[in-house]
Amino acid sequence: MDWNKTCWYDQDYQLLCNELRGLADEQYREFHQKLITDRSVVVGVRMPQLRRMAKEIAKGNGETLFPLLREEVYEEMMLYGLVLGYQKGDFSHLLAQLGDFIPKINNWAVCDCTVAGLTAIKKERERFFGFLQPYLVAKDEFALRFAVVSLMNHYTDALWLDRVFAVYRRVKHPGYYVKMAVAWGVAEAYVKDQEKTTALLKERCLDRETQNKAVQKIRDSYRVTAADKEAVKQWRL
Repeated sequence: MDWNKTCWYDQDYQLLCNELRGLADEQYREFHQKLITDRSVVVGVRMPQLRRMAKEIAKGNGETLFPLLREEVYEEMMLYGLVLGYQKGDFSHLLAQLGDFIPKINNWAVCDCTVAGLTAIKKERERFFGFLQPYLVAKDEFALRFAVVSLMNHYTDALWLDRVFAVYRRVKHPGYYVKMAVAWGVAEAYVKDQEKTTALLKERCLDRETQNKAVQKIRDSYRVTAADKEAVKQWRL
């Protein structure tokens, strides 16, 4: 099926849904449904197939498809996020589209895959950092996770690390997926700058669950030496 369309209509959307159902793998659906929140319905389509479809959609006018997609269907929201990353266009327009999309995110997988695919950020990091500010104080768990994972994916380098750590210190949210995102970000930062990250852990400014999960993720990393894995244990709370 050709998904490179200049305009999406209801009949095109129905064909897309049929295609997704035809690609469904029941074993994969059962497995993946357990990995994400109950707020999403999983059809059971694997990521390589979703990426292929998203690339085709992005060649056309995917924006006319977005209003037709259902928030509760995992694959449809994944396509939405992937298309945003693959499409070409003005960065300001991308930010506007993300503003519409972020409130629809209701699981970690759509969040993280979308963030990873936003390669346009590389040339617009200052602007995107400004865009993230409202989301970094969001009450919604996945809106905040989107912002934190964005920092981890696109800002964990010497130029930005101090500002990123300042954000991590301020994040106080009870949501599991926020805590795990901050912990993941700290672990990735440890690989990039062990000295600064160790100083952050020494401060014990993160909540207990986040700090301990960060230590665990550092210890689980294949990019960390055995000696450093042993040393970082002392920063558990």
